[in-house]
Amino acid sequence: MSRIINLKRYNKTNSDEAVKTQTMAENLTNFQSLEWSAPEFTKYQKDVIWFLIGGAIGLGLLIFSLLNKNFIFALIVILSAFSLYVWSQKEPRKIKFVINVKGIMIDNACYNFDNLKSFWIFYEPPEVKFLSLESKKTIMPHIKIPLGEIDPNKIRELLLKFLPEEKQEESLIDVLARNLKF
Repeated sequence: MSRIINLKRYNKTNSDEAVKTQTMAENLTNFQSLEWSAPEFTKYQKDVIWFLIGGAIGLGLLIFSLLNKNFIFALIVILSAFSLYVWSQKEPRKIKFVINVKGIMIDNACYNFDNLKSFWIFYEPPEVKFLSLESKKTIMPHIKIPLGEIDPNKIRELLLKFLPEEKQEESLIDVLARNLKF
């Protein structure tokens, strides 16, 4: 069945959408899904020195806040120290990741390719192995996905069918957390 196009309303936008739709259709015919699982974060072994330094910093901030009679800050320091200790003891859970024609599934959440701008793979084993997705959403602009033991070339090959590869910089928070072994 042939498609009728109204040339009076035909413009560049329609042409761009047609090219995009045709490209997507070509990608779908040769597409294979890819599944893997990985821990949600890297758990570093923390020795006694790590806890002593953290405790000394916390205690110093607590004494400083009490000397200045800033009880709200003292409460924040105590709650922060407790939260950091609990988080440092947490074991990472295994998360299932799937790349399919709809997008990228992280456990039960689906990130459609239409809502993603680009991707970049950070791969410097053994420390740095993750996929970074740039989202079109302003609330969550970057999505970080651990690669685990999967071959990053397979992921790259599949994602290139749907997203452009654009170099991204690793965030300062990620670099600090890795260097502090958190």
